[in-house]
Amino acid sequence: MVEVGELIGATFARSEPRANAVEYVRGLISEEERKNSWTLSERAGHRVPDRMQRLLSSTDWDPDGLRDDLRSYVLEKIGDPDGVLVVDETGFLKKGRRSAGVTRQYSGTAGRVENCQIGVFLTYATKHGRTFLDRELYLPKEWTDDPDRCAGAGIPEERGFKTKPALAIDMIERALDSGVQAKWAAGDAVYGQYHRLRRTLEERGIYYVLAVPVSQRVAVKDDTFLGTEKRADAAIADLIPTAWRTRSAGDGSKGIRDYTWARVRINGAEDGQAEHWLLGRRNLANPSELAYFICHTPNASPWPKWPGSPGSAGRSRKPSRPPRAKPDSTTTRSASTPAGTATSPCPCSPTPSSRRQGQKRGAGTGPKDLVELSLPEIRHLITRLAWACLPDPKHVLNRSQWRRKHQADARQHHYRKRQSQKQTRL
Repeated sequence: MVEVGELIGATFARSEPRANAVEYVRGLISEEERKNSWTLSERAGHRVPDRMQRLLSSTDWDPDGLRDDLRSYVLEKIGDPDGVLVVDETGFLKKGRRSAGVTRQYSGTAGRVENCQIGVFLTYATKHGRTFLDRELYLPKEWTDDPDRCAGAGIPEERGFKTKPALAIDMIERALDSGVQAKWAAGDAVYGQYHRLRRTLEERGIYYVLAVPVSQRVAVKDDTFLGTEKRADAAIADLIPTAWRTRSAGDGSKGIRDYTWARVRINGAEDGQAEHWLLGRRNLANPSELAYFICHTPNASPWPKWPGSPGSAGRSRKPSRPPRAKPDSTTTRSASTPAGTATSPCPCSPTPSSRRQGQKRGAGTGPKDLVELSLPEIRHLITRLAWACLPDPKHVLNRSQWRRKHQADARQHHYRKRQSQKQTRL
């Protein structure tokens, strides 16, 4: 962690937020079951989570500068000319309306339309490892068309509406311009069907395997100059049975992922060094389940030299929780990924400043001011007291008492608000 502290130190003007950022990163690479400002501040020895919350909401630091420092660190540690850039999105479920970019929209995390934020992430994978490289928050039009709402959430005035593929292009070009070594790119159908993204990759000399929807139109190469235009599913269905090959997409969470694959030449931009293909993937367990990919590959690419897992585009793990206000604060979470080294737990006894802070808020409360012990809270206490390396169990109990007092205050405030709304309606 000393190396990480030196890496990100220049991003913070003051020593206190710098120390909080290091503890935040240390918590992210720990074995905590749930990772949020409460659990990470408890691990760091803070009496209350204010310092971690301020780090993500109001502390003055340069997230783009931290991203650039992180990228340099990644290139030094795992950079490789055959690297793969993977772009994907993830949803962060929310209950309110004030978090930047939050609205009712489809979330792949939930598998349905939910009130959430959507973040677009760029990851980098090589034979030496993989990590996050960049991030952008997707802002729906209802946000960009409301300057007052954007200003209240800390969104810069110059930030206009951009589609998710357009955000992906910005991140890819930013990475390549900064010297990131990559040969391939991958993404799901949200990005594969966007023609400008494919052309950008080709112009930058990047081969790709991008998923496309079943309705994607392609021009299959034949005896004619322009080829025959077909839907993706029709082009693959016209192939003879012997065109299919069984190949592995690598190990997954449920074991080896074997699929059958078939490909057909399609027209693309003129390039004497590359070819364009439509790739079909069939699930061995369910032959009716097919996926389709548009590929830009080196000339005469044999089957074994194709990317090992084109179907796994974007399945890298994402931060468990986004920032509440600043759309670019996810950079601190990315800083934890490339560290990649196990660190010994730090002493977690409260500091004098946090102890004084705790006396002002929540200290000395009685049982009647707390919510009842829930099953998750009991499990948390047993885990922390039985297996944690904290030097003082009183710290764990004090944290539990503060947390339950905070929850009780929030519940009372919620009840009063609901009661006032009922009276207004009457």
